[in-house]
Amino acid sequence: MEKALAFGNSNAIGDFEGLPHHLGSGSLPASQRNVLKAGGSRHKSKRPSEHEMARHQKKLDELRSSLEAVAEAVISGSDFRQAITCVNRDVVALSTYKHSEQARLSDFIFRRIDIEFKEVHQEKLVERLQEPFNTRFFIEEYNSWDEKLIHLSKLFVYLDRVYLFQHPKKKTIREHGLRLITELFHNDQGMRFPVISQIVSKLHLRIIYPKAGEETPTYEELGQFVEFLQQLHFDKQKSAPIDLLQSFVSNYMACREDWWEDSKTYVAVVFDNLRNDIRFLKSLERNDIAASLARRVLDGIIIPELSEVLAACMPYLFEANKAEDIGILTKFLHAEQVSSSVDYVKQVLYHFGNYISTKTKELLDASSKSGTNPLTEIVAARGRYMGLCQNLRYYPADEFDFEVRTAMSNVLSLPKYQSFCVQTFSKYCDAFFKSKDSDFNSFHTNLSIFFKLVQNKSRFISTYERDLSKRLLLGKSFNFPLEFKTVDALLSEVGESLDGSNLRAMIDDVKKCDLNFRSTVDDIEFFPLVLKKSNWPEIPKPATELKVPPYLEKLLSNFTDQFRASTSKGKYQNLDWSNYLLHQLTLSVSFDKGSKDVQVNLLQAIVILVFSEHESISFDELQGELGLEEKLLRRVIASLSSQRYPLLRKEKDVYQFNYAYWDKSSKIRPVMAREKDNVVEQALKKADQQNRDDEVKAAIVRILKGSGTMLYPELMGQVLMQLKARGDVSITDIKKKVEGLITNEYIKRSEDGQTLNYIP
Repeated sequence: MEKALAFGNSNAIGDFEGLPHHLGSGSLPASQRNVLKAGGSRHKSKRPSEHEMARHQKKLDELRSSLEAVAEAVISGSDFRQAITCVNRDVVALSTYKHSEQARLSDFIFRRIDIEFKEVHQEKLVERLQEPFNTRFFIEEYNSWDEKLIHLSKLFVYLDRVYLFQHPKKKTIREHGLRLITELFHNDQGMRFPVISQIVSKLHLRIIYPKAGEETPTYEELGQFVEFLQQLHFDKQKSAPIDLLQSFVSNYMACREDWWEDSKTYVAVVFDNLRNDIRFLKSLERNDIAASLARRVLDGIIIPELSEVLAACMPYLFEANKAEDIGILTKFLHAEQVSSSVDYVKQVLYHFGNYISTKTKELLDASSKSGTNPLTEIVAARGRYMGLCQNLRYYPADEFDFEVRTAMSNVLSLPKYQSFCVQTFSKYCDAFFKSKDSDFNSFHTNLSIFFKLVQNKSRFISTYERDLSKRLLLGKSFNFPLEFKTVDALLSEVGESLDGSNLRAMIDDVKKCDLNFRSTVDDIEFFPLVLKKSNWPEIPKPATELKVPPYLEKLLSNFTDQFRASTSKGKYQNLDWSNYLLHQLTLSVSFDKGSKDVQVNLLQAIVILVFSEHESISFDELQGELGLEEKLLRRVIASLSSQRYPLLRKEKDVYQFNYAYWDKSSKIRPVMAREKDNVVEQALKKADQQNRDDEVKAAIVRILKGSGTMLYPELMGQVLMQLKARGDVSITDIKKKVEGLITNEYIKRSEDGQTLNYIP
């Protein structure tokens, strides 16, 4: 076949000189061209004979038939084994012989492509797109057809690139075959690819909103369809066959109501699908669409109902470790509010604060119900919430940190929880100082964090002052360094104000007494507490006179005389020993099985000591000997005859000491009956009320001092606003304090009766 088209020219096909490569312009080699002789005369080729012409025509027909057979085999999918280089050489030979042969060969190929598509592939492609459509089989059918076209293009590459590519009307082999699919999916209105476009949209819809019982397509299948559409987009001057951005956004809008049925996961579902879609679009190198998709979706299905969406979704996002979604949303909203002039971020912070408030209330309610101390849980919760703020990643955490502190602080200061928080604070401190194994660093950290969160710090300081007085007055040993460190930690938050000025003075009082007055007198370890009354909270004491045993009376009298003589001011100072509940004694009592130390207060001690002189005694006789009122004496006896510590036995109305009692503990410490706590509680409430009254008067004077003159209603409003953070206060209470200050000449009322003036 190599010499088939030589036509009498022995050098015609030996090589393809004159062609730069197999995609050349079709120019003949130099040996086949008419050239001028050196002398200027034109050389004229010898005309071939009729026999040669017939032989050449036969070879031409054979070559044409051979190439048509090749095209037929490829298009029909028959077995084809001929080398591509051989076919390419034959195509070049035929094409360069006559221009008409190129047209004839291309027409044959196109005709066979049209027949094959309509008879074999067209029906299969349409069938694959019927509901329920099978995208995988459709793509397989399309790829099968495209592979034939690509194979043909390679075999007839010279014809494809030199003739068809430059032809004004004809298309290349592959484009001609693919345009058949384009025409197949035109509708009557001339819309381009409406069926395929709808399928792409439906594929995406089934991916972002899968339904039970239906096979969920993959992004790989969707990508194949999109790529398929791009391959059919021959006319670049027209719009793309499908608007992916609009298609995707429309699907999100269609899913909005269905996703909202589970409102708590709404944002999470939207963001998960957006991530997958953006990742998919970037894989298609459609970064322009990826950048616009999130904005269009959020503008369409989140921002219009932003407040409702945040209220429903905020708890789930944080509890499902999806805080990053909140960060992304906040960053987007921050960018949007620049153009819209709406503070969307403020809404996010508001709902975040509501979430923190709700969780804090739940924590306090659960602790109150279970009876556990929530202080460490509150500190731990604050740490978790601060961690959530750091997990936002895409938005600065500062504003969210502030919202955590504010929300928790507001909840802890609500009237419903304030008393509980004060008790929590009190019990936590008390438990630490009672424990021998507690870690001070942890205690200090937890206490400082909790104290920073509370607003009415003066109330907590007052409570700590009361508890500190109990520890100092009723304790046997004191850890002065830790007490000082704790006080320093509290005062560092409130400053050296009047609220906490007594704390250090109380510790100093006891420390001085421990150094100066602790001694042993007549085998009695004596530790008197000489305290400055103004430094200590008011402690309730029984309104009764007690007949102290003579040897104790003598001990107290001697110390009083020594104290008054010790300093120049001593003779002007009175020592009050009448608060008998605070006097702590340790008695060594001989029971039948041995001696035990019994730690009691003075009232309990004198009742026990009575039985050193009486084997038995009636209640009336006991009351007459001690001089105690009946109610108080019965409380003391109850503490000494309890089921836990039955030191006294009662037969009818006569009491005896129970020498048969025994306990494994080295020391016995019977506590006073519960009624004592009620008395103390009433006294504490009275002290709290007194503190509150002082706060109201101080606020009135402070406001008037700053302004000099103020209308009565305006003063009421400012006092209410200033005291609101520390709890509710009534108008009636404020009016009473104003009248009291007028009576005491701190302020005065003008003649009009509506203006108040500060008196310097």
